[in-house]
Amino acid sequence: TGDFIDAAEALRIGLVNQVAPPGGLDAAVTALCARLVDKPPAVLALGKRAFYRQLEVGLDAAYAMTTEVIVANALGRDFAEGVEAFTAKRSPVWPDARLAIAAGGSLSSRPGRCSSVVEQPPCKR
Repeated sequence: TGDFIDAAEALRIGLVNQVAPPGGLDAAVTALCARLVDKPPAVLALGKRAFYRQLEVGLDAAYAMTTEVIVANALGRDFAEGVEAFTAKRSPVWPDARLAIAAGGSLSSRPGRCSSVVEQPPCKR
């Protein structure tokens, strides 16, 4: 409709995944990015590429394509390392991290661009 919506409505309809309090945007983005940098970069890059590719195809093709991505991920070295680290109760060492970083997949090199967090402006009375 082109109507303006506030942060609470954007959160309610799923346009954003978090709303930060006034003045808390930097802290919220930093916290979200900190969670992401512990994930396997190659898997995050694969997921991001698949997300944008599936937007360009129909629903059936999107399901087929993303199913292939999920299977490829489950057969990958990072998945195996994640399961092994979990069962051994240790932090994972992602074997494909070097490949993702070489391909420009490092999230930490682009701070502030890895989230859909919005700052809630102060209420006007």
